[in-house]
Amino acid sequence: MKKAGRSNGYIFGLWIGITLLSGLASFAGAALLGGASPQVLAVVQAVAAGALLTMIIDTMISEAVEGEHKGTGLLAVLGLLVAFALSNT
Repeated sequence: MKKAGRSNGYIFGLWIGITLLSGLASFAGAALLGGASPQVLAVVQAVAAGALLTMIIDTMISEAVEGEHKGTGLLAVLGLLVAFALSNT
């Protein structure tokens, strides 16, 4: 965003807004889905995980590929596998 000419105030304001909206969405999700079945919760978590992966790929991977093409995809997959292994231990 800095390269696009955005001010520090704009960037911080945007991230603060995203943080607040994420917190409100989490609160609403917990309130609305507190008694949901495990199947419903699994679907919601799968969609959320897909959204996170989309954000990561859209922002971080594209910037990494600009500088160094070798091994970027492999390192991303390895990172996801390590995260998966750590979450299941």
